[in-house]
Amino acid sequence: MFGTDVPLLDERQAIELVVGLGELDMRAVLRREVTVQDVSRRCRCLLVRVPGSGWAVKQGANTETRESLAIEASMYRRLMGSPMQGSVPRYVHDDPAHGVLVVELVDGVSPREHEREQPREARARYAVRLGRVLATLHAMPTVASDARTPPRILTCHQSSLESIEFHSPASLRVLERIQTSTALTGVLDSVAADWSPIALSHNDLRADNIVVDEHTDRLTVIDWEMAGLADPRWDLCSLLAERLAWWLADPDLWLPEPGADARSAAAAGLVELHVFAGCLLAGYGDATVDAAIVRWIAARLVQTAMEHCHRDVSISPLAEQMLQIAANMFRRPEEAGRLFFGMDL
Repeated sequence: MFGTDVPLLDERQAIELVVGLGELDMRAVLRREVTVQDVSRRCRCLLVRVPGSGWAVKQGANTETRESLAIEASMYRRLMGSPMQGSVPRYVHDDPAHGVLVVELVDGVSPREHEREQPREARARYAVRLGRVLATLHAMPTVASDARTPPRILTCHQSSLESIEFHSPASLRVLERIQTSTALTGVLDSVAADWSPIALSHNDLRADNIVVDEHTDRLTVIDWEMAGLADPRWDLCSLLAERLAWWLADPDLWLPEPGADARSAAAAGLVELHVFAGCLLAGYGDATVDAAIVRWIAARLVQTAMEHCHRDVSISPLAEQMLQIAANMFRRPEEAGRLFFGMDL
């Protein structure tokens, strides 16, 4: 799974590290109260837990992942003591020489799981809070070292042979659809031309990177490896595009009951999306919502379609739907904004 240019921590070493940092009482180890879960993907990630507490021990396995963890570590150090402190895991330790980062393990559920158990009023409050957290982040001071390149999806249709080497057969098909659609290339080109890196941003904001504590209602944003100076609209539209993708992926939200009118069923299913969008934007406090924002949502939807197929052999019907809707958004942004998000553009 990983490269061999750095020695990787094993479960015992992860426990020893947390004990050595003074975070974990050795008596808990002796009482066999400690568990370690390996959730490694791009980098090594070991979750060390005792009843009531936990730590995420992350380690870069190669040059690329060590660099991304260095970015994440710098973000955690910086956000401690800032207005964002309550919305990120507590920073514990990092060791650049070994590519290691240790932060608080925040237990909870994803926003989607959380919202399934909540009434509409509670879901609306969550969206407002998320908008406020995002506004707080985007108001943070920036420095020159925060600069990040725009998302690769914005230039994917200009790919070289080297850049597509690791595409799956399905994502290559998505790329072909993009390259042969003037609407989809228009979406990506228009957002790339409009890109303004003016705010500290997460740059990979999605439900997988948000944790909700069901007991305290704390909302925590995790995985800051891609954070930096970027266009704040990308964070905002990532959340809106994801909600649209959820609606497309869940037939219970838009397929009619037998004998019911399909158009009415679809409209009813969009009500939740309208509520989320309205409350998110209200919490964010940005009144400058115009037709351009729909193009940004469409570009993020294109990226979601690509990600959806990154391990598949053939392009899925869901990815096809995302690409078609993104193209339609480019052609008719005002109509798309009203239909999907209840925006009065």
